[in-house]
Amino acid sequence: MNEVLRLAGRAGGQPQQNDWFPQMIRMENAVRDILSLPCDIIMIGHDDAVKDEATGKLHIGLLITGKLSRRIPLLFDEYYCAQTKETSKGIEYQLLTRSTGTYQARSRLGKGGELELYEKPDIKAILGKVSYDNSDKPQI
Repeated sequence: MNEVLRLAGRAGGQPQQNDWFPQMIRMENAVRDILSLPCDIIMIGHDDAVKDEATGKLHIGLLITGKLSRRIPLLFDEYYCAQTKETSKGIEYQLLTRSTGTYQARSRLGKGGELELYEKPDIKAILGKVSYDNSDKPQI
């Protein structure tokens, strides 16, 4: 948004209604540029809770401007939700691989049922579980 405001000659000012669409376009194009790199990309974001007024259900997904919360996840093959669970051994970390109705997640790697609903947060282990090469690649 700072870049949009700077280009409009209002650097440091308050965004106006017509500033949001250019900001969303810049954001989506930046993500597309990053994803076009010749390597695996892992992006981390915060979650946002939205209550559906008609049904009263809570939906938790990506916290980002406007409709990008639906558009940006579609650019990724894997979209996990990191969660924690308190156990007698302490906090257990896990990745949700499929939507539960409340939390949004999806996996193309696990489409054949190879992945559990909750997986350990170890990308190399997940790749190995679905028979993908998980060895480290040489630096470019």
